[in-house]
Amino acid sequence: MRYYVKVEDGDVVDGPRQISSNESDSPNENWGKDQMCAHGYFEVNLDHDERTEKIDYDNPTVAEDGVEYPCIPLLDAEKVAYDNSWAEAKRLAEYPTDQEKVEAFWQHVAYSNNKLVADIILRIEAVNQKYPLK
Repeated sequence: MRYYVKVEDGDVVDGPRQISSNESDSPNENWGKDQMCAHGYFEVNLDHDERTEKIDYDNPTVAEDGVEYPCIPLLDAEKVAYDNSWAEAKRLAEYPTDQEKVEAFWQHVAYSNNKLVADIILRIEAVNQKYPLK
């Protein structure tokens, strides 16, 4: 994703906001660097390692050719909280789908077939080991 800020009199007055794909918006993804600068917009890089740092939106560095936001390290307590939410998101992405769970339940109830239920339990346990919570 690409982001921009609006600068007036050497200060960031709006943003960062995502650059629009709609051609009627100002600015939009078709604008080049010169066109953005002419209207007081600057593209900003918001890339960072979300597990170890965060962007300091309160202290941008504004220069004639652009704007930069510093990254600051996360506190240990923030890292743990983020790691747990990251692990939970990874778990959810790899857990068996609802459809798979319903099929396993149906096989268990209708046919006394526990193989799919056992497979699902093993998959969930493997995912939990792969992405442990702290």
